[in-house]
Amino acid sequence: MSFENYIITPLSHNDLDDSLAFSDQWIGVNYFTRTELEDYLLMSVKGNTTVSYIARTQESKVVGLRLSLAPGLWVKKTKGLTPEKWGFHPSQVGYFKSLFLHKDHRLKGLGLHLSKLSIDSFKKIPTQAIICHSWKESPGNSSYKYLKKLGFKEIKEHPLYWSHLDYNCVRCKRPPCQCTAIEMLLPLEI
Repeated sequence: MSFENYIITPLSHNDLDDSLAFSDQWIGVNYFTRTELEDYLLMSVKGNTTVSYIARTQESKVVGLRLSLAPGLWVKKTKGLTPEKWGFHPSQVGYFKSLFLHKDHRLKGLGLHLSKLSIDSFKKIPTQAIICHSWKESPGNSSYKYLKKLGFKEIKEHPLYWSHLDYNCVRCKRPPCQCTAIEMLLPLEI
């Protein structure tokens, strides 16, 4: 599939305002704060390598965001983890934080493409594995299906994973979110 109609770049500080507006629209208002996105951007960079990506149309409209975190401190800031089942030391594991696409740009391979770019960046760091939380209630369970296509394996389900966040989930429509996360792992060959 060709992605020449998109401008895809590593996420940068200049993208934060647009990323926040995009996440408010497609994830739910207040899912991220500006400060959180700034922190996540800092955790997305290791050395000269950025593991997060943003996709825009030729008109500069944001249509996709793959937010990933390099191995390191993110583990202490994330709940719903079972590192004893990973087979890798947590300090060597990256994290797929979030992938969101504009509804008109789904089912075109863009999310898979953004994730593959991120995986390639993780391998440059190097990273031994990537962990993530799939959104079980995503439309058609698309979150789980695309992660399985990438080779992720299920570790554990975490009911009410996002219920502690005070945001309007796009599925639940109001707090608290009732959705389930599926912790998944992808070992990387470096």
